[in-house]
Amino acid sequence: ARLRCVEEATAEREFLCADRFTIADICVGYALYLAAEFVGLGEGFKPHTRKYYENIKARPAFQRALEK
Repeated sequence: ARLRCVEEATAEREFLCADRFTIADICVGYALYLAAEFVGLGEGFKPHTRKYYENIKARPAFQRALEK
């Protein structure tokens, strides 16, 4: 059910709220990362959620966080 909310929220916008990157994107992005990389749910992401997650993963700060 929560993934449906992400799918709907990212259908017409790049970020979840305020038309900019916020703590909401960090929290949801990390949850998507855990779901995709550790639980194996990434293949089930719908198109908007998948694009949103890929955009979050591509952020330089996200990449730096993964290196630590």
